[in-house]
Amino acid sequence: MKMVKKLFLGVLVILIVGSKGLKAETKTVEKIIRVSEDKSFVVDVAPEALLCGPFRMEVAGGRIYILDSDESQVKVFDFTGKFVRAIGRRGKGPGEFSRPEGFCLDQSRKLICVADTGNRRIQVVNEKGQLLTSGQLTYPPCGLSLIGDKYYVVSFPGSNVTLGEEPLINIYQSDFNFEKGFYKAIKTEDLMLNMLINTIVIKADHAGNLVCGHQFGLNKIVVFDAQGKMIRNFEIIYKGEQPEIPVLKMRIRSDRDTQKMPYITADMTIDDHNFYYFLAGEMEKRPDGRIERGREIYKYDSQGHYQSTIILPCEARLIAIGDDGALYLVDDNYDLRRFVFRGK
Repeated sequence: MKMVKKLFLGVLVILIVGSKGLKAETKTVEKIIRVSEDKSFVVDVAPEALLCGPFRMEVAGGRIYILDSDESQVKVFDFTGKFVRAIGRRGKGPGEFSRPEGFCLDQSRKLICVADTGNRRIQVVNEKGQLLTSGQLTYPPCGLSLIGDKYYVVSFPGSNVTLGEEPLINIYQSDFNFEKGFYKAIKTEDLMLNMLINTIVIKADHAGNLVCGHQFGLNKIVVFDAQGKMIRNFEIIYKGEQPEIPVLKMRIRSDRDTQKMPYITADMTIDDHNFYYFLAGEMEKRPDGRIERGREIYKYDSQGHYQSTIILPCEARLIAIGDDGALYLVDDNYDLRRFVFRGK
């Protein structure tokens, strides 16, 4: 018996040739989801609402929170796009930040927890920006998540971390007493490469697990439980097509062995049904010389199974699925936009 594979517009056709003739089986290897921009969403253009260096975004409780690292602030918008307030300012005092690179929300208490990277500390403030508690750290924090009453902090992957035995992630209790560290850095002989491959973005899912995505070139997603024990890992399958190409699925053969090239995990978000969404960052050049970047979001379930590819009509830097089910993103021009999934 001989097996022959042929590809027709995104459908893998397997022809099994035997003594009894031909038998065909088909398998759809990619599900394309498209979104439509909500034209009623108009972002406030007041000077204080403009974004200078958007680094992370969260959407919850009818509010959009964007960490602006260059401004050392968390900027807050409502679901109509109106600017509400800016939390924090540049400095070293209470409630002030220095180029923060991570934050998370404590929704139950309406608090904002900020990885104050330049000041090597975590600060917890209320929605008015008033400091409630803080903790000084050994290494600059560049990522932060909250599970229960414990903080999960990513250390900046400098030489002390990547060349030593320090873990990438440390757990702190609510009073900022150190509990334990986990997730050892990947080591090479090249310091710059060490920094790149150990730069990770983290997010707590709705099952109380910590999802970690390597941001540069590994396609690697690792999921830990609340105690820091790895429970699964998987790779993102990059499809890499553009929405204006009519034969959108032409080059795809399977979910496992094709288009599995390294790229940047620019950002990730998790919806209320605990599906994971990974935004592709800058990739290799297209045949026409343009750079493919930030045009696709890959949706996976919490077990690491591919679900669908979301095609964006614009390039994006940050993404967040709101509790209203909409997709919010900051595009390459630093504009905040809102999209809805077609058919909803």
